[in-house]
Amino acid sequence: MSFLKIISKAAPLLGSVLGGFPIGTGIGTIVKIVANSFGADPEKIDDIAEKIQKDPQSIIKLTQIENAHKVELERIKSEQEEAYQALKTSEMQTINDTMRHELMATNKFKSSWRPFFGYCVSFSWFFFMICAIIALLYSVFFAPDKSTIIIEAIAKLMGATVILWTMAFAVLGVNITKRSHDKANLINAQEKGIINKLLKKIF
Repeated sequence: MSFLKIISKAAPLLGSVLGGFPIGTGIGTIVKIVANSFGADPEKIDDIAEKIQKDPQSIIKLTQIENAHKVELERIKSEQEEAYQALKTSEMQTINDTMRHELMATNKFKSSWRPFFGYCVSFSWFFFMICAIIALLYSVFFAPDKSTIIIEAIAKLMGATVILWTMAFAVLGVNITKRSHDKANLINAQEKGIINKLLKKIF
């Protein structure tokens, strides 16, 4: 069992802080407290981990540390969660900006890679299913004595690739949704521009 699992088992809040997002004012102090409690070097994580794993009183010590510094741990945990959410928001904004620039780009390579990805995923899935169906039909009509082996092989192949297909179709779905949304926004913006020009000419 890793030392983080030992910490989380005995002191969940302490474990989540030490194993969470690496930021937070005071986290260095908490590390020093843990290290000092086990007679370890606070600058060497391996030494801390080794001392925790070998100490028969580790669970008691970790629980005492969490209880004694619960308020501080909760504050650090809150900072970590806020920093993580800010990072994710920044990443999503960067992704959205990239997709928007791609939509407006005149460069065919930049604006066409998403449709190309969609065609590749669709073709690959179609080819994969056709091969599976052909293999099943072959096992039924031409090799019934090997049908069990063939069906098991197909099942194993589909099981091994299910995560890959799920990720590919998830990305494809996000791309389609986002591209449709951006196109709608672009059309709305163009329509508003045309209406404003007409109003200016009229009035």
